[in-house]
Amino acid sequence: INTVEPAVKTVSLFDVLKAHCNEDIYFQTDRNWTALGAYYAYTRFTAAKGLTPISLEDCSKYEYTGFRGSLYSQSNSDEALEGSGTLVAYQPNFSASVTITDSSGDTSSSGLIVDVTEYNSDMKYCAFLGGDYPYILVQNNDITDGSSCIVVEETMGTAMVPFLAAHYQYVHVVDYRYWNGNLKTLAEENNVSDVLFINSIEHTSDYDANVSLAGLFS
Repeated sequence: INTVEPAVKTVSLFDVLKAHCNEDIYFQTDRNWTALGAYYAYTRFTAAKGLTPISLEDCSKYEYTGFRGSLYSQSNSDEALEGSGTLVAYQPNFSASVTITDSSGDTSSSGLIVDVTEYNSDMKYCAFLGGDYPYILVQNNDITDGSSCIVVEETMGTAMVPFLAAHYQYVHVVDYRYWNGNLKTLAEENNVSDVLFINSIEHTSDYDANVSLAGLFS
């Protein structure tokens, strides 16, 4: 509970995820949540923000079979985790432009959802925004009010961004592990109204990740 800065709000996800714990909100072989888990978390954010969430029924649904996540890779491909899963992705029905900036500073176009049918089994989470990059800019071409937010994340955040982009003209996605900019400067230069931190609890025990996160404010 924040008692220091009233502008900082915590959106608790425990209850909503617990209420749907019998659904596929996490993968068997990956620490990241599924698109469905991300969607339920997104509905908690919209409730806190006073927004109306988009419906999954209004999204195009894609399924990519043969998914094996990071836990499978980190176990040296243990046969006990070999069972392949299906990654489901939801494409909201609005026009969006996605520009990714890689570690060399080069830019290219992506999509909210990328076809990963031919990707290796442990790379299919790249369906969301095309994967992990230092900086991604998502523009909702159907919104012209200049609204803008920043999402500070690692891999887990990418699954929620397609839903969040329904409410902002611009979503700036920063992967704090790779991005070397200053968060305050980015917010000021882009008239950002909201900064969201979406991260896996696992990274709180990662010293290098915490150093990188702190570096956003230096």
